[in-house]
Amino acid sequence: MNYYSTRSRYPAMIFPIIFYHYYLDSPRVIKDFGYRINKAGVFIKNGKRNDFFYPKNAVFKIQKNVLEKIIEKPDYIDYVLEKFKKDGKKFLAFIKIKDKLNLSKVDNEKLFKIYQEYNKFFTELNYPVLILIAFSVIDKLGEKIKEKVTNLDDLNSLIKSDKLPYLLEYELDILSSKKQDASKLYNKWYWVPFDYYGANKWTMDDFKKELIKPKDKERAKYLKNYKKNNQRNTQEIINKYNLNEEEVRIIKFIKLLNYLQDERKKVTNISYPFLQEKIIKEFTKRTDIKSEILWLMTPQEIRDALKGRKYNLEERKESCAIEIHNGKFIVHEKIPSYLKTSQDIKNRKMIKGMPASKGVVSGKVKICKTSKEIEKMKKGQVLVAPTTSPDYIMGFKKAIAVVTDEGGLTCHAAVVSREMRLPCVINTKFASEILKDGDLVEVDAERGTVKIIKKAK
Repeated sequence: MNYYSTRSRYPAMIFPIIFYHYYLDSPRVIKDFGYRINKAGVFIKNGKRNDFFYPKNAVFKIQKNVLEKIIEKPDYIDYVLEKFKKDGKKFLAFIKIKDKLNLSKVDNEKLFKIYQEYNKFFTELNYPVLILIAFSVIDKLGEKIKEKVTNLDDLNSLIKSDKLPYLLEYELDILSSKKQDASKLYNKWYWVPFDYYGANKWTMDDFKKELIKPKDKERAKYLKNYKKNNQRNTQEIINKYNLNEEEVRIIKFIKLLNYLQDERKKVTNISYPFLQEKIIKEFTKRTDIKSEILWLMTPQEIRDALKGRKYNLEERKESCAIEIHNGKFIVHEKIPSYLKTSQDIKNRKMIKGMPASKGVVSGKVKICKTSKEIEKMKKGQVLVAPTTSPDYIMGFKKAIAVVTDEGGLTCHAAVVSREMRLPCVINTKFASEILKDGDLVEVDAERGTVKIIKKAK
């Protein structure tokens, strides 16, 4: 396998995530990171989408250049943060203005232009954060700190963002509010369960039900003091391990990347209701193409569909690849040879991954390849997913442990599991394919293993 892939998820979809890759073969990425990717995009195999970056050695060269920039240029942290804040403000301002439009009244060309503008803002926001996170730069930085900070609890505490993650901010709002505040909280947080492709929407009743539950005062106190306690713990651990100036700067950058990852998800999540409920819904009406197929189409194909062209793209849900080159989208209805790989994952009794949040528990598996399957999950099950995102929050509340195929030190599953004190094993590669609903497993998040005790009938 000569390509680099960091994420694989269900369901099969191409947009808007392919815009993450827009600049990777451009002069811009050479200027910013000193190297370029020959081919980048998304491929779908057996209904599962995967990012790809080709060739692998180009990714490693970019990793190396970025790591050097982080270590040697202290002001690079401030540059990344300021750029991200500006791009986030522009994106949300665009959403606020366009959301007031009645898109059913605009013509096809204007509707498509709004879609292009959305993708432009989406792209700018996610670059260069994509490079720093999807290319595992944060994990490479973490490896440098691991050499000294050998205790997992200390390491996890050290790399936490000082800012309260937005899902914990939501939790604090729930714990600090009363039933009569449901309308205010709904308007503030209704977008949380949205992801790229849709959501099991939260209603006003969902907020009322949350607000009448017993309040955990100790949890509320912990969340209110989150920043102060994190800063104190960080300093104590720095002193404990006698970390030098360069190591402290690396920790500062990891914390920043944690913050950026969380804020990036927050901004994009706020934008998804507009994308799905307005733009995609209007495309569906005008083209009679289901949204799950629209997610697999290039912008040019969508534009042609608005002009009346008919498409039959059902097979793309199972297998295809789309790369982006010189700003143009290239569709491969069959997966190119440079992306082909084979893995023998049959008859495994032990699955190995990376410990992310400590603990050892046993329980029955519930596979949730998308967040829509969480409603079938029962309390006390082991949540197993390719990866998780904010729309999985109800699954975390039901789970006794979390296992994912993907992820690094600061991935969503790792961060949320630590905060909810759930044993978590990440980066297992194939757990969601090896395990089945009802399998009895032991999750050992001390050693990063998942042992199959008994297979379901």
